[in-house]
Amino acid sequence: MELNRRQILKYAGLVSEPLGPDVLVTVRIDGELLKARIPTPFSLGHDSTVYVGFNPDRLHLFAAADGTALRAPQLA
Repeated sequence: MELNRRQILKYAGLVSEPLGPDVLVTVRIDGELLKARIPTPFSLGHDSTVYVGFNPDRLHLFAAADGTALRAPQLA
């Protein structure tokens, strides 16, 4: 999947986990699981529709095989 700043994609949200000031949301995209940290308040029912947009400058990417960090945002 190519990431584009202007593209907003529609998917089914699977799980939301409250984590204090944030909610960890899991979404299945093209057969892969994506986890996003969203500021509260945010609520999601199982299989709710979510709209996902990406800012490539803020993505953290990890290897599926072993969890090794592949890319992390550079702090200014």
